[in-house]
Amino acid sequence: MDASKDKERFDAMLAATGIPIEALTPRMGLELLLRFYAENPAGVTLYGVWSKISRYGPEELGFRFQWHRTRSEDRGAFASADVSLLFKVGPQSMAGDLRGFRAWCAGPEQMADFRSAVETSDAIRVWGDSPSAGVRVLWDDIIQSHVALFDCWGFRDPSRPVVTMTEDQWLQSDDVPLMLRWFRQEWQGEEADLDRLLQSYLLACCRRIWELLPLDASRRGVEIAERDLEGEASREEVARARYEAEGAAFYLDPSDDREPPADLPPDFKEAWAQYELKRRADINRLAEEVKVISSEKLKQMVRSASREIIDSPRELLESAAYFAEASMIYPGLRPKESIERYQNFLPASLLREMVGNPFRERPSASS
Repeated sequence: MDASKDKERFDAMLAATGIPIEALTPRMGLELLLRFYAENPAGVTLYGVWSKISRYGPEELGFRFQWHRTRSEDRGAFASADVSLLFKVGPQSMAGDLRGFRAWCAGPEQMADFRSAVETSDAIRVWGDSPSAGVRVLWDDIIQSHVALFDCWGFRDPSRPVVTMTEDQWLQSDDVPLMLRWFRQEWQGEEADLDRLLQSYLLACCRRIWELLPLDASRRGVEIAERDLEGEASREEVARARYEAEGAAFYLDPSDDREPPADLPPDFKEAWAQYELKRRADINRLAEEVKVISSEKLKQMVRSASREIIDSPRELLESAAYFAEASMIYPGLRPKESIERYQNFLPASLLREMVGNPFRERPSASS
């Protein structure tokens, strides 16, 4: 199951209609998605709903028809491919008390009931054959969440305001979160190119704190992410590495009172207790190794190597492991600002070295 092939198939079906996307009516969109579903329904669920379809701007109501395929990746990691057709009708004042619908279809035998639930609704009766105020086709991945800087209608997340920066500030700033926000905001190329550039920076930051990533799973994750950037790692390798890197960070949780899972059979509770004893011993051993790192060297690795940080090596190890895992998944991280919680591992000088001076050459794919 290849999401890119699904997209190619849908795009081809849409192009074959000869109808511009903005001219599709909700009923046309429903028919298109039903035909797309009928060609290959295995492992796919259809959803249809009349609901709020805006995220950041004025509240707008409309239709959402969604085709959702979930696929199991390697060792419990999951990914999904979704295509959503959104048809904007207008605010609540326009829709009034119109009765909507909510329907789903999990197999070919349910298609007739799904179609009936949609077509007998007041919403489709009133608005189904009318031009919409806006139409969008969205492809997304559920693992990446749906939190973007702008929504599909062009409204910006109000919690993430526009930032400003001068050239002198860029050249002298030590505020990496501000620099990253401004750089992403001003980027004029493809988002995928921006993600690759900044992920390269993050992985280089991981290399700088190699001694704070003592577990093989964290280091292997960084190495495979580097290979993935070069197109040299398979999807299965990347999925396994991400899963194991997250596990490494969880393993380093400094809590001494982790309880066993509630559904753990009694026979396994002793094994859990032994596992926890080993885990705590490993954390204490690794923390002792951090303690012998010189203050000067630690300050080269950690931007704000305060006494508190130096005296909390167990927390530092856990944070570094989660930073490595976040760096691996950066292209799918939502919101991108989530990486800022690890600002102690983000040196401004390295960012300037890797992206240059964007005021002399505007941020773009060629930067």
